[in-house]
Amino acid sequence: MEWKGYQPCCRVRALDGAARICPDCGQVLLRCRSFAGCRALLGPLEACPIHVAPRLQLQRGAVLAANLGDRITLPLVLANASGAGGELRLRRLLRMLPGQEPEELTPLWETVRPGEERSFTVETGVLEAGGTSRVSLVLVLATSLGGVDEDYAFATEILLRVRRDETKQIVQNIRVEGGSFAAGASAVVQTGPSVHESWKPADGGPGDAPAPLALERAEAFELRHGIRGYRDEGCRVPSTVELECRGFRADDAPPAGRPFAGGARFAAGRNGRKARADNPTPNDLALRIYRGTGSAVDAERTGRISGRHFELFLQNDRLVLRALGRHGTWHGDAALPAGTEVVLQPGDRIAVLEPATAVPQIAVAMHARGPTVERIVLERRG
Repeated sequence: MEWKGYQPCCRVRALDGAARICPDCGQVLLRCRSFAGCRALLGPLEACPIHVAPRLQLQRGAVLAANLGDRITLPLVLANASGAGGELRLRRLLRMLPGQEPEELTPLWETVRPGEERSFTVETGVLEAGGTSRVSLVLVLATSLGGVDEDYAFATEILLRVRRDETKQIVQNIRVEGGSFAAGASAVVQTGPSVHESWKPADGGPGDAPAPLALERAEAFELRHGIRGYRDEGCRVPSTVELECRGFRADDAPPAGRPFAGGARFAAGRNGRKARADNPTPNDLALRIYRGTGSAVDAERTGRISGRHFELFLQNDRLVLRALGRHGTWHGDAALPAGTEVVLQPGDRIAVLEPATAVPQIAVAMHARGPTVERIVLERRG
């Protein structure tokens, strides 16, 4: 679907927890999973700016200039400016220097609580090129939203001024009368700073105040390094993705729609799709086994399917299955005990009983346009 952005009416209509579409403008309402704490409406692939609010700065006194061949230690502070009370966890820290491979660094801490600051240092290594040198950092941060951990990569760049060696030697013919030099003798005169003299730059040296650094989402890095989305396929699943069920009886399957908007989960199991006194938590997809081609349910075999056997949800722009069934859920040939979560890949198969005898099996297909998956198809086989 084409994303058009929110209108002022959407903010008001989103306060009605039952509304999935703004009745005034028709826009899909994509709430943060923890909407009650932030009231944030998001884009299809956007991080919640209230819950995920890192701030990075150089500490007071940081030196940003040096001589060629020097090393600099950069003192940094990471702050959690979340206004909704969520903690941030630093999963990865990478340093990238020009012409070098990214280097994984190991900080001494992991968690930054709301309103808290944690300090760390980054070594530049030997500065081998004069002029302006760039040190790039990538921080992979995680937070829990609605009980689901989400990882995001943020990048920043620190500019350093590296002074080239300007020491020169000038050979002059001089004449010293009354001295020990003979006429026409040569002498070496050094101009510029001594090679032994510490360079004190006019600018770029120690500062009196902390210097904020711009942190930007590194979406391309996320996809390329498998932090979010499907790296090999080069695509992501947005919360606006359409889900279509094929091969199921009409009463068992929902019409095609966007079930993951607002962080919702898609539930499948033996229980029906309609809420009743004996079915207070209906499924989105009813899983039943029928006798032959008729409408009679095979009660014995269907009874082995749990009332809620598995559920699907989105995490890190990927489709994830969470097994709930007592008699096991199968992902391909692997049995998944209840509580197990697994990322589903295009072409995967799900079985609710042993895969050799299970009916139905469900094939998973994903249809992408460019880097975005627009439709997921769950097709019943057998």
